[in-house]
Amino acid sequence: MKLNYNIQINFKKLKRHRSRALFLIVPIALLVSLIIVISSQVSNIHEAAKISIFGTIEEQNTLIELKKDTEQFSSHGFGFSPEDLYYTENDIAVIEAIDNVADTQILAPAPINDAVTTDLVENLLLAISRLTPLDSEVAGLYTDQNFSYIPDEPIPIVLNANSFIEVYEDWGGQDEIAIARSSMGRGDPAAMQNSSPIKSRSIEYDKNQLLGKEIIIRFSDLPKMQSYETEMTQAGMVFRKLTQEAIDEKERERQDEISQYWNYEKITTPLEYTFKIVGIIESESNRNVFVPKDFVDELMRQYIQRQINARTEVALPLDILGSTFSGLEYDGLELTGGAGATALGRFGGGIRISRDTQQGDSYTIPGLVIEIAREETEESVMPFGEGSSDVIGEYQDPNVYEFSVQNGEILLIKINKIDARGQVIGDLNKLGYAYHDLSDMDVFEELKSTLNIVSTASVVAYIALSIIIVIFTMGKFIAESKKEIGILRAIGATKNDIKLVFIIQAVLYTVVGYLAGVLGGVLMNLALAKPLSVWFNSFISKTIQESFSVVNPTELSVFSNINWSALAIYSVVLFIITTITSIIPATNASNISPVEAIRGE
Repeated sequence: MKLNYNIQINFKKLKRHRSRALFLIVPIALLVSLIIVISSQVSNIHEAAKISIFGTIEEQNTLIELKKDTEQFSSHGFGFSPEDLYYTENDIAVIEAIDNVADTQILAPAPINDAVTTDLVENLLLAISRLTPLDSEVAGLYTDQNFSYIPDEPIPIVLNANSFIEVYEDWGGQDEIAIARSSMGRGDPAAMQNSSPIKSRSIEYDKNQLLGKEIIIRFSDLPKMQSYETEMTQAGMVFRKLTQEAIDEKERERQDEISQYWNYEKITTPLEYTFKIVGIIESESNRNVFVPKDFVDELMRQYIQRQINARTEVALPLDILGSTFSGLEYDGLELTGGAGATALGRFGGGIRISRDTQQGDSYTIPGLVIEIAREETEESVMPFGEGSSDVIGEYQDPNVYEFSVQNGEILLIKINKIDARGQVIGDLNKLGYAYHDLSDMDVFEELKSTLNIVSTASVVAYIALSIIIVIFTMGKFIAESKKEIGILRAIGATKNDIKLVFIIQAVLYTVVGYLAGVLGGVLMNLALAKPLSVWFNSFISKTIQESFSVVNPTELSVFSNINWSALAIYSVVLFIITTITSIIPATNASNISPVEAIRGE
């Protein structure tokens, strides 16, 4: 029996017995559709995970963040050495000698505390504190965006949850509020704030809406005059609300004092820069706001130069530097926030009182650098409230920030490759830098393994179901086609002809089911793309993003992809299985005698 005649017979059978043919066509179509969806979405989830998790986490895990634990020194009577509080250049030299350490950077906030913006939350003035320079090489720990400083373009900035805290006054209808010494003695910041009229509250924000937003931040403006004054009495600290007339009078006094030595209009004109939010750190332990290091260098130059340009020709007497007028302090090595940064304000907690409203008024001048004599003592212990330095005079070099020594509580370490992480951490601990690795990369390896298991299980199930469907369906076809077999044998068809008829029938019906399955699978895959994308991004935000600040969002198009290479393999496997598996029932059909076939029908 010729092949084309055999094929014609099977086409006629398909037209005549459509309902019977569906017993094989429908299961094959469903099987192909499911394997397209499963193989494609397993591949898509793997790709999405690579984009949003594995790639980013692997990049992040080439970075190690060391932090100083200052809480352990609270029981020492506030006495400790500088090395206990900060990482220094000595630490950098030691750590960079470790094998596979590519780069290090101390995160030291710039000594600038007068940055504000009204663009984060409408109608609210929020302070931007702890402005910290960050190299683009190590910025991957906090953002996946470009972190380079390009003049005349928006400057990338990474905020933190503490950027969304509003400080406000609540006098409760009173003009005077006292905080008992007992509350102050406990050193409980929350209790002190609840008792004082100066309070703070967190502002709700939508991280997704803020990412990519451009904001304007103002620097170098004179601080707003406080609307209250304080007095320390035997009973405790007393806050007194000032009248508007008193505030205006203090403002005039400040202007008169400052105008002797600075052009008041110039010194009160703020520096303004446009920033683009490229990350938000939602961590209670990290209070830094990160901007490119190159920008901070430029900002500090402009910050100091602006003050220098505003100076009049009247010389500043040494006895009023650091007292009547305070600012930054430079001791020939370090540039610090000077008298304007109190101990409580520097280390978090407590109430920070501006010196602008103290008795014997002292005014903080943005950008003023006061040169002081560096203290060299045998004792390294530095208790709060001790150790004032002699004032030398004004320091006029606007580049002082760039060549000053930077010390900080956080040190970032960039390693050459992720495989070296364990070795570097081991060496750090040998050198006394206690570091417990909490990266938990095993979680991500487990997720990869789970995806591989799903893929393998799909292949096994696909092969098993293909075999079962073909054998079961063809067995049913043969049982219902005995008369047809008898007629073919009666007109001279050989056993091989009968066998070929049913093999071609199996392949033909499989082709029809396969084509329908491909169409259905593609449509199902497209239909599932959006819900899977929503689920995946929700899953990431609720799990992985809780531990890692930088997780890339996954676009919808990732879940619309068809795994054509896998489909090609599955197609070949399907037709090989169909051909081989159909031989068994086809052989059984060829062994039926014509008389038995006709009688059995």
